[in-house]
Amino acid sequence: TSYLNNDATNLSFNLEHKIDFDKEGNNLTTSVNYITYNNKQTQDLNTDYSLPTGELTNNVSFYTDAQQDSNIFTGQLDYAHQISEGNFETGVKYSNIQTESSLHFFDMQNEDLIYSEDHSDLFIYSEAIYAGYVNYSKAWNKWDFNIGLRGEYTDVRGDSKSLGIINNQNYFDIFPTVSALYKNNDNNIFWMSYKRSIERPRYQSLNPFTYFITDNIYNSGNPNLVPTLKDKYTISYTLNNKWSFEAYYIYKKNPLKLLTFQDNESTTTQNIDANIITDINYSLDVSYSTTINSWWYMWVYTSGYYLENEFST
Repeated sequence: TSYLNNDATNLSFNLEHKIDFDKEGNNLTTSVNYITYNNKQTQDLNTDYSLPTGELTNNVSFYTDAQQDSNIFTGQLDYAHQISEGNFETGVKYSNIQTESSLHFFDMQNEDLIYSEDHSDLFIYSEAIYAGYVNYSKAWNKWDFNIGLRGEYTDVRGDSKSLGIINNQNYFDIFPTVSALYKNNDNNIFWMSYKRSIERPRYQSLNPFTYFITDNIYNSGNPNLVPTLKDKYTISYTLNNKWSFEAYYIYKKNPLKLLTFQDNESTTTQNIDANIITDINYSLDVSYSTTINSWWYMWVYTSGYYLENEFST
């Protein structure tokens, strides 16, 4: 039997100010955000082991009290300007995340709670991100074109008090984006794009302490996780505003996965967050849509894809 109680509170505040310089769309926007997130979770778990005859052979009972407090602040400045009948945008952004996670683990013996330091922890995490971007888009004749570039510098520190593990990460990445649309006529539209993006580990995934689901199944975080970098290439064709054909190729470096390992000697199963080596995915999607009558709309979709990933243990 397992009794789990979860109490979460999330508050978000936003302030935005915009200056319009003229009617051409030239403007300056400033925005700040503050988010506070608190999550408290308790678990009372009791496991009885018995023979087929009903004779009790062993009992495992424990109680956990976990809490996470997070404070997130972001500030952003964006400027938009018309250049050569196109839209030019640039901006900067700063994000600061502070989170503190605690887990108190108690063994239960004869209805008494006995604190276990080996299974308890306090994890303090901080992250600062400095980002800037430029983007330009323009439409002329039968073409729509967009190109952009974003740069991010990230400073991360994770501190596990009970385990004595301190993880510092500093990295800089650039993320280009380019797309082009060619509209020969209303019945033939071609589009292609390339985009690079980043996926950062969750705060819970970076927390190294162990969380028990049962007395022999548990999850473990990994403070050495690094972000996933994703490159996506897409081409598509639309025919008569009814048929759509889209092919894409996605390459991920250091993708984040939840891996499961079984230990037969200790009869335990461990789920751990990890970076695998690569993740490759390419696909062809075909869809057809049409209006049959005033009350009947039909849409048909099919997709074929190939997925491959690589990891080592």
